[in-house]
This record gives sequence, C-alpha cells and structure tokens, in this order.
Amino acid sequence: MASSEVSVVDGQLRIAWFGVLDPATVAEAMPKVKQELAANPKTVVVITNGVTDCPEAVRKDLVTLQRELGQRGRRSAWVDERARFRGLALWVMHLADDQNSKAVASLELARRWVTSSEAREAGQRKAVGA
Repeated sequence: MASSEVSVVDGQLRIAWFGVLDPATVAEAMPKVKQELAANPKTVVVITNGVTDCPEAVRKDLVTLQRELGQRGRRSAWVDERARFRGLALWVMHLADDQNSKAVASLELARRWVTSSEAREAGQRKAVGA
C-alpha cells in the first residue's frame, strides 16, 4: 500500500513517497502539496527512498507535480539512493522541462543543489568539460 508524507522543514517543502506508487496516492497528496506551496517555501525535496515500484500509470501524475513546482519557480531535488528511481526522476524532470530540478542520491546532495544557483544541464556540462 502506498502512502505519502508532506511537510515543511525549515522553509523547505518535503514530499516523501512510500510503497508502490499509484495515481490515487499522488492525487491524495496534491491538495496538501498545493497548500504548502502557497506558504511559499523556497525549495522542495521529493524523497522516493521508500518507493518500491512506480507503475507507468502514475508517472504522468509525477510530471504534473514537477510542472507545478517548476511553474512556481521552486528549486527541487528528488532524492533516492537507487539509480532506477533517480532515472525515473530525471525522466519526470525532462518531461516537465524543469532545469531547476535534479536527481540526487542523498539529502546532503539535495541540500547542496537546492541552495545553489546552477542549472542542472549547465552543471553536467561543466562536470564533463563540455
């Protein structure tokens, strides 16, 4: 069974997902996410470490969430230790066309990202010397 936790910690909106994500769980969390976004948090961290699967049916809902964050100009990080779910986060960010979001492996890397001003693709180009 999937669940979510939505909270604001030190001016940062945190969205944590658990279990097998489904459209109903994402839809259930969205009113709380929008309510907290209205309070104007500076940054957002989406934590998927507790997710066990993310079926294709829910992915469009995650893109909608990311578009909402991007349209509000929020810098965001998606945190997961597993490459599979960081890859999913990159797919979501790409479809949402949000350069102020990044997939990272730890909360420390998320903190660094959300407090920086570098765009995701610019940082990657710099890292590879392009």
